[in-house]
Amino acid sequence: MSKIIKALVINGRYKGETVRISNISADELGRRNAACSLSDGRRANIPVSDLSVIEEKPEPEVIRAKVSMPFVSGSSSSRTLTHTKNMSKPRLEKKTAAPPRFEHLVTCESCGVEYNMEERKGKMGKITQCENCAEDELKN
Repeated sequence: MSKIIKALVINGRYKGETVRISNISADELGRRNAACSLSDGRRANIPVSDLSVIEEKPEPEVIRAKVSMPFVSGSSSSRTLTHTKNMSKPRLEKKTAAPPRFEHLVTCESCGVEYNMEERKGKMGKITQCENCAEDELKN
């Protein structure tokens, strides 16, 4: 595919119009004509001497970094691209909070006051009595 060139018509029937040149040919007498597309879509053969080429600045080449997928062990043939990318990301470690202190409120068999049975475990006296009643019983 040939490069398409823009040109401004400076003389003749299409003067002042911007055209696109797709091909330049010469006849047997050496006259050079350009096959042009006009802005309204029509085609015309215009002498090259009646055209002024509009220089187009080449677009700067975008330099992109080469990015490759990190190696992840295991078969990735059945995985999607997103899944494979996510496998290489570091996982967040879940911080385990201290288990909430279990409160087991019961009523004392001696005085009827509510107390926390979990706090009574491992202490002297009956577990079914509050701390005050258990101390009183140990003294007696």
